[in-house]
Amino acid sequence: MSLTKKIGLFLSKLGSSWQDRINNLLFRLNLALVIFQYLILALKFSQLPEQLPLYYSLSWGESQLTASSQLFLLPIISTIVFITNHFFASFLFSQDRLLSRLLIIFSLIVSVFIGYSLTKIIFLVS
Repeated sequence: MSLTKKIGLFLSKLGSSWQDRINNLLFRLNLALVIFQYLILALKFSQLPEQLPLYYSLSWGESQLTASSQLFLLPIISTIVFITNHFFASFLFSQDRLLSRLLIIFSLIVSVFIGYSLTKIIFLVS
């Protein structure tokens, strides 16, 4: 199989996944949540203190505090999960639609929880 046919097959798999109505809706919602995370952080970053609580699993006190710039880890993790899951879901769509949808839904759930945590942290300290 030639390289152009392989590229065409790859692009057709991506397109068929995103043309599905439910996948398209979930993709857009997830993308909106990831963009919201970056926007809220960019808008409120100048109002944040130098240190803020991020590591709530550690014991109470200074061990939970971190530099405010490390708050960017949350939307970065959300973006990585979003891109990775949608990439794999697009390949699995033609073979297993349920697994493809579950990957997309998991990505959406991760974005919702990270967005909620980010918003709570930002409005707690600012």
